[in-house]
Amino acid sequence: MTPPRPATPTVSTLEDYCQAYRDCFPDVRAFERFESLLLGLLSDLPRKSLPAIARHLDLPNSQGLDHFLRQSPWSVQAIQQRRLDLVRQVLGGRPVVVLVDETGDRKIRNHH
Repeated sequence: MTPPRPATPTVSTLEDYCQAYRDCFPDVRAFERFESLLLGLLSDLPRKSLPAIARHLDLPNSQGLDHFLRQSPWSVQAIQQRRLDLVRQVLGGRPVVVLVDETGDRKIRNHH
């Protein structure tokens, strides 16, 4: 059996973050698409469609990203659990309040 090849490098900060999720993906291509998708979602693209992300990242087309989302064997629950575990680790037991605002309106925080 051939050992798996290392993932193709992207942006170092993103790579560092994504490494915490590496074992959630069965193969290197799925992991690379995970990184690519996150990079595209964090980009300044005005519309975050798969074709737009693929063009932005100079991928040949969006088929790899589409396959990753539709057919690649990874677990949404495993990703969600890992994300929650990482957040809990960073918080270190401190209480937190999360507010979700879906309006997209700009918020101004007043400091007194």
